[in-house]
Amino acid sequence: MRMRAVRSLLLAVVLFAAPLYLLARAPLAQKLDFYGEALCPDCAQFTSKILAPLFVTGVSSAFSLRYVGWGNAHRKKKGAVVCQHGPRECELNRVLNCAQELSSNQDAFFRFLVCVEDGLFGWLDGDKLLAACADTASLNATAVGACADGELGDALEKQAEADTPQEHTFVPWMTIDGRSVGAECGDVGSLVCAAYTGQAPDACADQPVKQPCPGAPKRLVLPGAGGKA
Repeated sequence: MRMRAVRSLLLAVVLFAAPLYLLARAPLAQKLDFYGEALCPDCAQFTSKILAPLFVTGVSSAFSLRYVGWGNAHRKKKGAVVCQHGPRECELNRVLNCAQELSSNQDAFFRFLVCVEDGLFGWLDGDKLLAACADTASLNATAVGACADGELGDALEKQAEADTPQEHTFVPWMTIDGRSVGAECGDVGSLVCAAYTGQAPDACADQPVKQPCPGAPKRLVLPGAGGKA
């Protein structure tokens, strides 16, 4: 009887430990942080030209996207936030931060982000924009709006301010697992695929390289400095 109890205990330990072991060995998605701002044309271009194909082709399964809506904003001494593209951008940054907080997964939030940026630079504004985009992401527009106007929106805004790297020199600013990619932001797909430790998505084999990074300063080549003027 005692031996049977010991065997049962050992079996329980093995069954419990095996999932933990497999979990420890499982590949971790790369943490892809997107530091942007709602009314930034370069950020919208980055979303549509660089990030969107990664979601379409399945490369997004290799990373965990976090959008941080602050960008080039700054806070005055009395606490007021000033955004690069005006007060409307401050409002929309809060909306985006809240939508991400309330989204069930990154695919849903990305649909919301794409919708907002398409709408702002194309066809909708205001409450109609929020309602339409919340619907695409299965979000409650009222809840997103209440978050943006309330204490949770304040907290997420302060967190975005604190998390945005002080050394960023333009937006969109991207980091992979906390490491800045700088002017290589156009190549985040290939960079994520190269760093992924699991079985890479099939689309990783076809990731383009040396794509332009929207917003990155253009390199000035002077006469006699190793290039043509």
